[in-house]
Amino acid sequence: MILNDLTNINSYEKFSHYAITYHSTNLEGSTLTETETQLLLDEGLTPKGKPLTHI
Repeated sequence: MILNDLTNINSYEKFSHYAITYHSTNLEGSTLTETETQLLLDEGLTPKGKPLTHI
C-alpha cells in the first residue's frame, strides 16, 4: 500500500511539472504541444521542424 501511494505521488509530481512547464511556456508563445513538452523534459528531444527557440 505504501509503495502504491509513493508511485501516485511521483506520478502527480511529474504531471504537475509537465503541466506547469507546458502552460507557462505556452503563455510566452511556445508552439509545443503537451506531448512535445513531455518528450523534451523526459528525453531532451525537440520536435522535427521546431527550433529550440520555440521552447
